Amino acid sequence: MCDKYKSVFRYGEDEIIINKSRFIGYCKPVKDEGEAIAFIDEIKDIHKTATHNCYAYIIGKNLQRFSDDGEPSHTAGMPILTTLLNEGLENLCVVVTRYFGGVLLGKGGLVRAYTSGCKIALEKSIIVEKIPHYLVKLNLDYSKLGSVENYFNNKEIQTVEKTYLEDVSIQLYIDIDSYEDFLEDIMNLTNGDLFSQIIGQKYLSVLNGKILFDKGE
Repeated sequence: MCDKYKSVFRYGEDEIIINKSRFIGYCKPVKDEGEAIAFIDEIKDIHKTATHNCYAYIIGKNLQRFSDDGEPSHTAGMPILTTLLNEGLENLCVVVTRYFGGVLLGKGGLVRAYTSGCKIALEKSIIVEKIPHYLVKLNLDYSKLGSVENYFNNKEIQTVEKTYLEDVSIQLYIDIDSYEDFLEDIMNLTNGDLFSQIIGQKYLSVLNGKILFDKGE
C-alpha cells in the first residue's frame, strides 16, 4: 500500500462578517515550510492595516505551527490548527485575517469566528485525497481500441492524451495500488498485444473517486 493523505486541491479564499468584524480566510496547498511562510508573508503584505493575521499550517505528519498574532492566547491560531487536524489534513496553510469592527467577541466568540474563517477557506479550496499515481503509456493496435475504451468507461478511468499514428498511444494515470490489476485486465483484454510503460509518478487530487487535474497536468 502507498501512503495517501488528505489535503486541499487549490488556493481558496472567502470572508464573513461577525459582529461587525471582517474575517477573511485564505487557504493554499504547500509542499514545505518555506512555501507556508512565504504564503503567510504574502497575506500579511496584502493586509498591512489588518488588526490580526492569524494562521496555522501542517507539513507532513509531524510539522505543525500556528500564531494568534496578538489575539488572546489559543483563540485564533489554535482553532485554525484544530480545524485542520480534525479534518485530517496535511501540506496546507490557512491564514485568517481580521479587521476589528468595534465589538468584542470574547474568547469563545473568537474561537468560533476563527474556526469559521478557516472552514470557509477550506470549502473554497476543496478538500481532496492525495493519492500516488503512475503515469502510464499504452501502445495498441486500432483493432483493440474499442474494447479498451469500453473498459476505461466502465472503470471510469480518465485518459490524459491520445495520439493516433501507426498505432494508438494513450497516456493515463493509474492509482499505484491498482496498477497490477489494471495491467492484468488490459493484457487479458488485448490478448497481450499491447506495449505498456510507466513514464512518471505523482500525487494527484481525487474527489469522490475522480481525479481533479490542475492546470498543466
